[in-house]
Amino acid sequence: GLSIESSREALISNLIKEACFAETLGVAELTAALKWCDHPEISAHLSEVLEEETEHAHLAWKALKWLVESAPIQEQDQLNVLVQTTFAEVSQAFGLTYSETLMNDRSSAMVQTSINRFGVLTEHQTQQVRAEAFKSVIMPALKAAQWSQKIA
Repeated sequence: GLSIESSREALISNLIKEACFAETLGVAELTAALKWCDHPEISAHLSEVLEEETEHAHLAWKALKWLVESAPIQEQDQLNVLVQTTFAEVSQAFGLTYSETLMNDRSSAMVQTSINRFGVLTEHQTQQVRAEAFKSVIMPALKAAQWSQKIA
């Protein structure tokens, strides 16, 4: 775990793994789960969680940008490489790389199943949602910040 004495590098690495990547995918998964959920109580709860997760993801990306940009200028290149490398590692751990996401047609239309009405996605649907979020949210964010070189 992290402590108050953790290095900037440790903070960046953990922030990417636990917040930027996971929270962003979580937002995508919750959005998809809500799409077919037809139970009002479950939908209300998922909506609350979605709101919180969206805020967490937003804050994580802002914190990542601040951690890199507020570092001494001579350390920023090294930190940018760390960001790229960490995102590449996490992407691979989730089975998501930009070239594989483009080659595998995981983003085809999802087929609704009986468990979707309870706000639950199948494993296949979860992978589809993650692949689409990686391609349409995470990669564009990384490209905008010029952090995508090692991931593609």
